[in-house]
Amino acid sequence: MSARLGTYAKSNRGILIMAIFGNRIRVGDLLVQKGYITEDQLSQALEEQREQKGKLGEVLINMGLVTEEQFSGVICAQLGIDSVDLRGFKPDQELLDSIGEDILRKDVLVPLGYDENDYNKLKVAMSDPMNLGAIDDVQIVTGMEVTPVYASAVAINAVIDKVYGKRQAMEAAEQFQAEHAGEFGDFDEVEDDESLNDAPIVKIVNTVLDESNRRCSSGSVYISKKRISSHGCTY
Repeated sequence: MSARLGTYAKSNRGILIMAIFGNRIRVGDLLVQKGYITEDQLSQALEEQREQKGKLGEVLINMGLVTEEQFSGVICAQLGIDSVDLRGFKPDQELLDSIGEDILRKDVLVPLGYDENDYNKLKVAMSDPMNLGAIDDVQIVTGMEVTPVYASAVAINAVIDKVYGKRQAMEAAEQFQAEHAGEFGDFDEVEDDESLNDAPIVKIVNTVLDESNRRCSSGSVYISKKRISSHGCTY
């Protein structure tokens, strides 16, 4: 049944969206009605969206035409759903793993928990609540009905990166410890052993620093570009 629903959803996306959310005004037009953007700005954003093959909301925000709060308010009012602030959110690792990192990243979503009124429903924060393929992905792997809520792609990706980045670092540390068990004594005694520079834990920490600085290069946050050396110090 779920497989048939997935096939139908992909081939009849517009019909299903109207059935679930109703025949509402398009988000771009609603932003114009609210006075957040002009018709010309909407046309420019739609052209940019076609070139980038991205989502209109992300394009508008990246162009500086609307704020995240403005877009969130409009999309939630449009679809009749809630939004969620993921700052301070502590995800359930078991729920995350039940969906899988690949789906979380591909569909840009994160499970919030079970619906307090119906434990057969799963609340899921999504950057695109109208993505029926993403909803179907979650329903297939969990066997649960999805209640979508809105959260920004930036906030969702931050949660995923924090959870799985930490796991990768721990796995790398465990791998290094297992591979070199009994091989080295105190690190102070091997501070000149350059072979440690290629250790998994050293590589992953440096990779995390590189990726963090790349993601934050356009914002106000910057992680000092100090590297991890073979003896555990930075330079």
